[in-house]
Amino acid sequence: MSDYERETLRNKEHESLPSGRLRDAIDQAEMGSPHELARGGCLSKVLVLAVILISLVIMRYCSLPG
Repeated sequence: MSDYERETLRNKEHESLPSGRLRDAIDQAEMGSPHELARGGCLSKVLVLAVILISLVIMRYCSLPG
């Protein structure tokens, strides 16, 4: 499914369910969008990557027995 088709279906859904648009906006505000992180500058990408790597290392060493 192309982006255009997906957007068209989403717009039709919003027209039939006006509360869906409000719910989407609330969810977006609470969690943010992964696209915003990807569109950020170099520093934000480096910071996100560092947080992911550090969390993976911590998870690995905390799950080792003994």
